[in-house]
Amino acid sequence: MEWWIVDGVLSAEPVSGADTVFDTGWIIPGLVDAHCHVGLGVHGPVGLDEAIGQAETERDAGALLLRDAGSPT
Repeated sequence: MEWWIVDGVLSAEPVSGADTVFDTGWIIPGLVDAHCHVGLGVHGPVGLDEAIGQAETERDAGALLLRDAGSPT
């Protein structure tokens, strides 16, 4: 199947002059981390700023849905 993105919206309608960014494999909207502990560090609970940093690290690695398996935060 071929997809195009037009103004940030996924479309099945061809777009003339479009740039191909990926032509083999799979494109997925985001990964799921089904077992994480945002807010927990090596020595126990971390502050909110560190927890946000941990979540942003997950996001930057491609995880757009986190299932927190338990955290003190």
